[in-house]
Amino acid sequence: MFLTKKRVLKIISKSLDLDENKINLNSEIEDLTRDSIQLFELVIALEKEFGYQAKYEDLIKIITVGDIIEYIKKIEK
Repeated sequence: MFLTKKRVLKIISKSLDLDENKINLNSEIEDLTRDSIQLFELVIALEKEFGYQAKYEDLIKIITVGDIIEYIKKIEK
């Protein structure tokens, strides 16, 4: 989990131009992104990094950074 968490935090930080130290597992994605375009860019960056294509029905359940990490852990099994 540590490596997945580190990778996710790095991608979020880079994609959204945020200080990685200000992002935690409870950070809500909606609060971190300025608009839907930025959210879309984040999803694409995560898909490229982890080699998967997220389904819409899964994405709407993701609220926090921790949710992203749990989702990725699930699909990597």
